[in-house]
Amino acid sequence: MTRAADSWGDHMSGHFFSEPVPVPVPVPDPFAPRFVEPGEHPGWDTALAVVNRDVAATLPEEPPLRLLACPGDPDEPECLYVARANGEWHGNGLPAEAAGSLPDACDAVAAAAQDTLMELLHRAWPVCPDHRLGTHLRAAPGAGTAWWCAGRTASDPSPHVLAPVGGLADEGGRAAGARE
Repeated sequence: MTRAADSWGDHMSGHFFSEPVPVPVPVPDPFAPRFVEPGEHPGWDTALAVVNRDVAATLPEEPPLRLLACPGDPDEPECLYVARANGEWHGNGLPAEAAGSLPDACDAVAAAAQDTLMELLHRAWPVCPDHRLGTHLRAAPGAGTAWWCAGRTASDPSPHVLAPVGGLADEGGRAAGARE
C-alpha cells in the first residue's frame, strides 16, 4: 500500500465516519391527545366505570372506554373526552362543572359514550331488546338518569325505562348493543 492511499484512507475515516451524526430528538407535541391515567380525575374515573358496565353488558367485543385529554391553550384546562380503547372519540368534551357530582358525571359520560359509540360503530347504542330501538338518556323518577326506549305497544302507549345508567347488565343480558 502506498502512502497516498494511506493518507486518503486516513482522511476518509477521520473526516466522514468518525464524527457522530446528530440524531434529532423527537419533541412531544404539546397539543396531542393523551389517555388520562387512572386516578388523575377520580370523579370522571368513577362515572366511566359505571358507563363501562353498560358497554360490557351490551358490546362484549368492545374494550372498555377510556378518558382522553386534549390540551388547549396554556391558560386553559385540558378538555376531556370519552374515547374507544384505540383513542378514537366523537362529540363534545365533558363539562368540567359536572365532575363534582357523581350523578352529573355519569350523565355526561353516558351521553359522551353514546355519541362516540354510535358515531364510530355506525349503529344505535344501547338498543331496547323488546322494540329493537335505540334508547335515549332521560331522568327517571327515583333512578337518576336512565336509558329510555320510545317504543310503544297497544297495552302500554308510553315510553319505558330500559335500565338506569350502569344497570344494563342487571337486565340479564337482555339489552342489546345494536340494532342488527
